Amino acid sequence: MKLPRSSLYKIAIVSMIGISNISISKPVIADDVECGDTITTSVTLDEDLTCDVSPALTVIGPDGRLNMTGYEVQCDGSEVGVLLEGRAALLRGGQVADCEVGVLANGDGFHNIQAVSATANASAGFQLVSNSNYMTACTAQENTGVGLIVSGERNNVFQNTFEENTLSGIQIDGDRSYITENFCFENMGSGIEINDSSNSWIVENASENNGTSGAGAAGILMNGFDQQYNLIILNVGILNEDFDAQDLNSDPCNGTNLWRNNTFDTVDPSCLD
Repeated sequence: MKLPRSSLYKIAIVSMIGISNISISKPVIADDVECGDTITTSVTLDEDLTCDVSPALTVIGPDGRLNMTGYEVQCDGSEVGVLLEGRAALLRGGQVADCEVGVLANGDGFHNIQAVSATANASAGFQLVSNSNYMTACTAQENTGVGLIVSGERNNVFQNTFEENTLSGIQIDGDRSYITENFCFENMGSGIEINDSSNSWIVENASENNGTSGAGAAGILMNGFDQQYNLIILNVGILNEDFDAQDLNSDPCNGTNLWRNNTFDTVDPSCLD
């Protein structure tokens, strides 16, 4: 797994938070979920929680499964809202707000995050640190950082919404990422920002009305890290502030990153298709 080298937004969230120093409390074995709990079985949240411990909740796979049933975990000084550890933990159906990072997928990966909303988190709504996680039908809205940071490899991000975040909607740092059918709308940074990521697929996403004047953003932005073999196809970008698509590598017209069959009104350079 590679660490991000973004020149626009350098955040080492895991090291800042210090996952190794976070204390983990008693395992939860019934549907009595409290702040600071570690969930190792299938449980259901039955009330909103406001937590001043970090992480607010920890779900450890493969047996840990948390169905939030529409309730909210709100941080009151907590750095991490919901931490996924172990392998193949499940988080579904609720809101996480006012944390440093709303949902952090760590451990051995293969976690599943479904229909979760992350709002008003300081650094990121979601961060996928481990490999091979699946994130579907989620929303990252009005976070003061990035909607989603993809740090690990082979992560699958499918049919999510990223809107009105202060920085980018999606920031991709990990190799072999699969970013498909997502909607990025009115983020102040880029809709999708491809940083130090190679061999990734960015397919059939919609990126609309992102960026602010002078921010150096684009609907889909590839920063100049000499990435290779990324496939950017069948995306739609319209009404973005600077460009709908921009590749800042030294010779993008003759590189190995393929821009094909996209629908863009404004591109830089002109060879992007």
